[in-house]
Amino acid sequence: MGAAGLQQKSMLKFAGGAGVGVGVPGHRGAGRRENAMARMQTQVERMVKNAQTRQKETANPTAANHFQGALGKISGRGNKAAPRQMLQVNTSNVSASPSLASAKPVKPQQDRDQLTEAAGRLGREAMNVADQGSVDRQPPLTHRQVQAAIERLYDTLLSIEQSNREIPPQDELEAREAWEASHERLLDELWTRSMVMVPVETSDPHPFISILSLHKGKRLIPRIIRLLPEDKITLLLVLFVACFYQLDVVREAYVLDDIESSGSPKWRDVSNQTDAALTILPSITGIIAVASLRLLTGLLNIMLGTGLFAVLQIVKSQPGIALLTAFMSRVDQLKHEEGSASPEDWAKWDAAFDGLLQVLSGSITLLFPSRRLHAALRAGYPIPNVDLADQIAWQFLAALAAIGSQPQQMAVVAEVKDMILEIVQAVHNNWITDPNEARLKLDNVNILLNAIGLDHTMLLGS
Repeated sequence: MGAAGLQQKSMLKFAGGAGVGVGVPGHRGAGRRENAMARMQTQVERMVKNAQTRQKETANPTAANHFQGALGKISGRGNKAAPRQMLQVNTSNVSASPSLASAKPVKPQQDRDQLTEAAGRLGREAMNVADQGSVDRQPPLTHRQVQAAIERLYDTLLSIEQSNREIPPQDELEAREAWEASHERLLDELWTRSMVMVPVETSDPHPFISILSLHKGKRLIPRIIRLLPEDKITLLLVLFVACFYQLDVVREAYVLDDIESSGSPKWRDVSNQTDAALTILPSITGIIAVASLRLLTGLLNIMLGTGLFAVLQIVKSQPGIALLTAFMSRVDQLKHEEGSASPEDWAKWDAAFDGLLQVLSGSITLLFPSRRLHAALRAGYPIPNVDLADQIAWQFLAALAAIGSQPQQMAVVAEVKDMILEIVQAVHNNWITDPNEARLKLDNVNILLNAIGLDHTMLLGS
């Protein structure tokens, strides 16, 4: 597609018929075989290293003291009696922050709902919303309709691949022009059949999201993205984020918390669909990896605008945490690129990031599978690989802390303070007999602590 095609006016309709015009360049994405979890770990490690570098450059010796004051210290005991905390906890720094005064105590749900509504309006303003009339609500696609839509997309993809094998020589002008016209029609057909341009609120789930409910549909995404021009790639990204909460792997993520049903067909299906989603997610995060700060701010506000319950569903799912970590990773990169964004754009990002922390306030511990499992299972039921499962949550919190201001970091740390101290104290007092388990627990805690310039050893009393 030529330059004129890249600059064409595109519109994505939202609730009430509002339309989003997008002209921000995107990217063709990463290889679909990349492991999303390994990619996330690499992103977080880089962000933590950058945060530590910034801390050394600022040479502020009081910063670590602030966090140690908020966490307190533990005192070891030689026996294995019930733990007795010996802390000097100071959380006043969190509530004293003007921007995060709502982080402690937790904001009422009604206020957080109003916050998400306001964020949604800001996101749509940032994405150039224009009123286009009302949206005709439709029932969601049936399973048979989804299958038919996927088959039509595959037919078009095969036709495009065949067309690519039949490109006439450059010197055959008439044949070349006919081929280009035919190829352009096939690309337009692919775009139409993807249903990305169907108004966002037409159905729940959106037709495009319904396509992603099947394995075969998920595998289409990298192949489609590779064929799209940059403006349409960005439109797809906006729709994907706006409707992310509708994904089967988000809405049914709670099924994976039911260990007692881990052998059931439903549990296996959700697990397999989650693995499939993580496999294709790099094609989406590859777009985010080159996004502007303005686009990231708009996307985050649009996600927040889907509502408190939807956002909490998203962050309790592995694909949701991986997607948000990609946001944070890109912001961290932009912080190191001179002139990457204007002060006004950074202020808008800070406000959106503040909004995310406020929405998560009081619910951050529920990001940890171990906490959700303990709440759901009867006492004494064994939880396999719980520390490995928790690792993604620690990485996400480290990503939040790595790009946050000190008050924002304090808000994150205050939410998991008790978890950190319980783990460090249990290992220090030898209440965990398995050395591998003990080491993994401390490694997890250090993922977050390292992002704020601490280590678990700094929490031990003399």
